Amino acid sequence: MILTSRPTPTGVKDTSASVAGTLVEFNVVRNASTAYHAAVSVNATVFRRNHAYFWYPVNHSPDRPVAFQVDTGRSSTVLELNSIEGIHGVHDPSLIDLRTPAGVRELSASGRVVLP
Repeated sequence: MILTSRPTPTGVKDTSASVAGTLVEFNVVRNASTAYHAAVSVNATVFRRNHAYFWYPVNHSPDRPVAFQVDTGRSSTVLELNSIEGIHGVHDPSLIDLRTPAGVRELSASGRVVLP
């Protein structure tokens, strides 16, 4: 699931969010290189009660699969009560739980993360 934004015309410095107030809840994504992705110009997003599982690789990329990716450090994003599982049906440390411009971090299954 990817939340995207409109393209910015050349020379225009528009920093306003084009997707705002989005609730992403009760979804399942399997075997994607990135399961849930909030792109630039997406703001005020809640990822809640989603499930991402990575049982089989979809390509031969050496990159680790990513459960949640948020592309901007200015975005207001909340992640809570999401589950991530690897090939054996449990959390796998070889997966990236959350990738942001600040780096990667692990999410707890019952925890809540508020960005920034």
